[in-house]
Amino acid sequence: MNERIRCTAIVLAAGQGKRMGTSVQKQYIELNGEPLICYPLRVFQQSALIDEIILVAGSGQVSYVRDEIVRKYDFSKVSAVTEGGKERYDSVRQGLKAMMQGRNFAEQAADAAQATATLHGAEEGSGDITVFSGAEVVSGSSYSVYKTQDFDPESPVYKVKIWDKSGNVTERMVDVSKVDPKNCDTVEMYAYTANLKESGKGSFEDTVLKAVVAKSVKDAESRSGTWSFSEKFDWTKIVNDLMESSYHYGDLKGYMEWKKFLGFLEK
Repeated sequence: MNERIRCTAIVLAAGQGKRMGTSVQKQYIELNGEPLICYPLRVFQQSALIDEIILVAGSGQVSYVRDEIVRKYDFSKVSAVTEGGKERYDSVRQGLKAMMQGRNFAEQAADAAQATATLHGAEEGSGDITVFSGAEVVSGSSYSVYKTQDFDPESPVYKVKIWDKSGNVTERMVDVSKVDPKNCDTVEMYAYTANLKESGKGSFEDTVLKAVVAKSVKDAESRSGTWSFSEKFDWTKIVNDLMESSYHYGDLKGYMEWKKFLGFLEK
């Protein structure tokens, strides 16, 4: 019998709510006698699928949230209240960090907390220009995409390097014109999206970051952990699933962003 995977909900409540135009941050505005933040917290509190909740609060609000929200309304699944960052992604990072620091998580989380990965730039004297670098903390691997000294934007070929957790490196040259998003591996997709960015067709967030997020989501769904950089997938299907999921959960902004990315892949 397979052991059930522990599930953690990270709730972001660090926003300033400036668009509301009120003196009280929107998450603390009362509705039917309770702060708005209580409603999503209660959904997770009552869900049999959620084992614990990490609550990310605004700057200087940790004590208030702990006393006036968590304790007052008895949200027993909240295992940590941590301070968020300047931007939303900073708050997400703080929430993940708090989750990984817990001592009662599943083995996967413990492994992730101990894992490290190093980002690599271009080697000195190589003439390469780094387009972007990233890392997968859980697997300990990292990757970089480069434009070489003889790079031709009319016939783009990118150098992609992958380092495993032991520091062993593999290198590939990827001819973007030969990449089929419906049947390509992660190395090819990273080169493909790097070219979308470099050719001015989309921003880093619209192209490269979407590919990284797509792989991260599929990694999280995989029972065997992260999938190989050389394993081929239909990326249009992966992105379409993420697009439809965003729509299903009412995230119209996310839906439009994934739809835009899907358009890049289907051209």
